[in-house]
Formats: sequence, C-alpha cells, structure tokens
Amino acid sequence: MVKRHALLTAAACVMLLLTASCEEPPGAEGTVDPGADYQARVMAVCQETLGRIDCDCFWDKAQSAFTKANVDGILATLIEREAMGHAITRVRLEKVAGPENSGTLGRALFDCVK
Repeated sequence: MVKRHALLTAAACVMLLLTASCEEPPGAEGTVDPGADYQARVMAVCQETLGRIDCDCFWDKAQSAFTKANVDGILATLIEREAMGHAITRVRLEKVAGPENSGTLGRALFDCVK
C-alpha cells in the first residue's frame, strides 16, 4: 500500500513536470518531431517511475516511437503501467502511439528489464 501511494505520488509529480514543460512557441502546432526532442522528459519519467527498466536501453530502442503528438500520452500510460499493472499497457499504448509504435515501445520495455 505504501509503495503504491509513493508511486502514485511520484506519478502525479511527473505529470506536473510534463504539463509545465509542454508550453510551445507560437506557430509550432501540428508539427511532429522525431523522438530526440523528448529525451530529457522520457528519461526523467523512466528514472522516476520505471525502476526495473534500464532507461538508456529503453531510450535507444524506443525513441523513434515518440512524437510531439503522442509523447504525453505515452508517458502517462507508462506511469499508469507501474501503478496499475502491465495488462492495460498494450491497448492504451496502441491508442496513444498507434500499433507500430506500441510494438516498438513494448519490445523496448521487454528487452530493457534490468
């Protein structure tokens, strides 16, 4: 119970950081950038909430799946994965990242367990 509370508290803190860092310059709407632009955010969430995952490995294998359009949804789903269990992850990742990217992310999560 304490571990779940701590994890949910960490997830809430990470979500606050995510929303604070989501402000975009004028004229940036509609662009989809490669994953490299999101490395710091992804690594922070990974290190805070995905304790059993080698974050460097995960980033190397999954960075191509992250875009401006899906990064927040993917990170929220990964936080939920740790708080609620892994069974929901595949379906939710498909919704936010699409079938191809969810496969990339799932494979990275599997391959990068410490």
